[in-house]
Amino acid sequence: MKKVSVVMCTYNGARYIREQIESLQRQTYPLHEIIVQDDGSTDGTCDIVSEYAAQNPVIRLIHNDGAHGINNNFFSALHKAEGEFIAIADQDDIWEPEKIEWQMQAIGSHLLCSGQSKPFSSDGFPVIWDSRKPNYHILRLCYLGELAGHTMLVNRKILDYLGEKPKYKYMYDWQLQMIAAANNDIVYINKVLVNFRRHADASTATKPTSSKFGLKKELSTMLMLIVHRRALKQHIIERFAAIEELLSALPFNTADKKTAIEMAHYQQKKGLFNMIKFSFFCVKHRNYLFHTEEKRHLVAIARALYYPVYCGYYYRGILKDNQK
Repeated sequence: MKKVSVVMCTYNGARYIREQIESLQRQTYPLHEIIVQDDGSTDGTCDIVSEYAAQNPVIRLIHNDGAHGINNNFFSALHKAEGEFIAIADQDDIWEPEKIEWQMQAIGSHLLCSGQSKPFSSDGFPVIWDSRKPNYHILRLCYLGELAGHTMLVNRKILDYLGEKPKYKYMYDWQLQMIAAANNDIVYINKVLVNFRRHADASTATKPTSSKFGLKKELSTMLMLIVHRRALKQHIIERFAAIEELLSALPFNTADKKTAIEMAHYQQKKGLFNMIKFSFFCVKHRNYLFHTEEKRHLVAIARALYYPVYCGYYYRGILKDNQK
């Protein structure tokens, strides 16, 4: 059987890590190793991992020399894995027992396999689950990482393109899915693989919002985009410059990669004429821009025409960061 490594990066995860480790040990596909790389926990996380490691030689605890942060920690840990395939785990989730078995059956020679992540809360933190199959075409991924890192099983060959240290400020899991999508190398399993714990202490904790259309909400969003267009545009230019650099360095010669680079060119330019050209580009590729395909033809065209402005909404978080 092909070797599968699990990589889990930890920091002060003592509250939930037992449940996660036990769900890893219940996998129906035998794991070659479980690498737990700790980033300076002070709450007993390492004691718990050491307890399990003493009983199961598959578990290997690694202590970082100084704090790495989430992104650097995962970049480092991924390159320490020995398996032909590497699965990414978060410290506070719970895996379905067949997760790795299902993914190993599906991935074949592809670079990345993902699937559904179902949120749950054990402390009253609000959750909303969108069970629709997400759009993971590269044009969509340029804006949002639709595939959660904790669902990913990757072929270790992908590490040759990722590099050992972060070259860009964007998260490791977004870079992984961008690389795989550039070569049309993503497999998606449309069933729940991971039970995704949401709690206030999580590094990615944000209260969910409804995606349902509302006139008041849409008008408020439009006003925000107009008022903050200059700041958002500068962030978009920087992001798509990095996207173009990342994609151009990949050896893949796919049509999707070329189309994504073309979109990056539009996003790095300013001016009304460029925006008009970009709007027509979005109309042409409208099936690949939204979270799921818009079935209403005229609505899809209208949304695509507005997309060069609306895409700034995805980066609204930088406005809060600038106010700190």
